[in-house]
Amino acid sequence: MNSTLEHGQMGKLQASYENNRAYAMDLLGFIILFGLAGLAALVAGFMQKRVPDKLLIMGIGLIPLAVGGRIYVAFRGRLRASAEVYDDGFVFTDGRNRRIPCRWDDVAEVYEKIVYQGTGRIRHPKWWTYTICMADGQRVVLNNAIDKVRNLGATVHDEVGKRLLPQALETYQQGETVTFGPRIGLRRKGLVFGQDIAPWEDVSKIKFSRMKSVEIYKDKRRAWKTIFHAKIANYPTFKALLHQAVSSNPPSAQPAIHDPGPRPSPSAKRSNIGETSARLGFDVRELLRDGYTMKDVQGILDGEYDVHELRKNKPGKAARRKR
Repeated sequence: MNSTLEHGQMGKLQASYENNRAYAMDLLGFIILFGLAGLAALVAGFMQKRVPDKLLIMGIGLIPLAVGGRIYVAFRGRLRASAEVYDDGFVFTDGRNRRIPCRWDDVAEVYEKIVYQGTGRIRHPKWWTYTICMADGQRVVLNNAIDKVRNLGATVHDEVGKRLLPQALETYQQGETVTFGPRIGLRRKGLVFGQDIAPWEDVSKIKFSRMKSVEIYKDKRRAWKTIFHAKIANYPTFKALLHQAVSSNPPSAQPAIHDPGPRPSPSAKRSNIGETSARLGFDVRELLRDGYTMKDVQGILDGEYDVHELRKNKPGKAARRKR
């Protein structure tokens, strides 16, 4: 990954994301706290008459000062973090003020980690971290140091998904394993967990939880496998390919999929085939091959009907039909 960026190298600027000053200021209190604690210990040590006691207490005082210094470095880094999104990729400015360009075509994996805040069932997302693994092995980490990092992460997922989903579909249809990180993969025979394969016929249910985990059931009592969202690379692409894989299986090999994810909003922007497939959870090319149009598909995006209702109508007649 090249650390320099020529003007216009990535196309037209689409969006800019500034640093999140509120997130950086959260550290300011810790800097003051550790700094005062360290200074108090130094003063107390200096007032000791015995040299061993003086050295001991002053040495202890250096510990909070060192911790405060590390927090200060992190504080300065958070004040510098920003990102710019272009047609062909994005540029991340890190805590050392280095501009790191990342092309969409060079992204291999995107991991999303969400930390929730609250108690019981009343929880809401608070912090987002996106770890972007490039094809050359380098990594870029985007977190709340960037303002509206959730929107930036969604853009990264969409752009990378548009490029990876068609490749993933082709690999899957050829009978090969499509991996989504080291812990899970999909192939025509079933779900892949490391060296193990769970045939589709043995899986009774696949449940996506609102707390961002995927549970695999072989019976109705308890989950056989649980994989957290943060451990699955290219999560939207994984969901899209999983829906496509299950729907293309014979009835005896179609586990139930419970997905509480929200419907796309009626105001969702029109997207290309790859992005639309990632959002809906299936390959829309199947509908296009059957004679339906992108206008028919847009009706699903707008929430006017679902795919099952669409297929009850002939191609071209379902579009804009209210449920």
